[in-house]
Amino acid sequence: MRSLHAPAPAYVRNEADLLAALATAYEKAGAPPLRTLQRRGGNAGGTVSVLPLANASRIINRICLPTDQRQYEAFLTGCGIPEHALGPWREAWHRARRVRPPT
Repeated sequence: MRSLHAPAPAYVRNEADLLAALATAYEKAGAPPLRTLQRRGGNAGGTVSVLPLANASRIINRICLPTDQRQYEAFLTGCGIPEHALGPWREAWHRARRVRPPT
């Protein structure tokens, strides 16, 4: 995990920081199988998962962020982060999504 160089959620500044923090959260959760992560993340009002396996893989491998905040929180829930601890993570999401690199 040290090799990820991930900031704590309170220190996330941009999307790269957030991707590293998410990969670290996954590792701290014991790197569960993707299906376990998906199951823990929950369903969208039925049988459709909020966190598709392909998206979970892309997040873990720091290829792309979750598609929306709902998927982001499903990933965090899948990593075992409880609801009461999501505040700093929500702030990190908004900070990272607000900052856009220059074109």
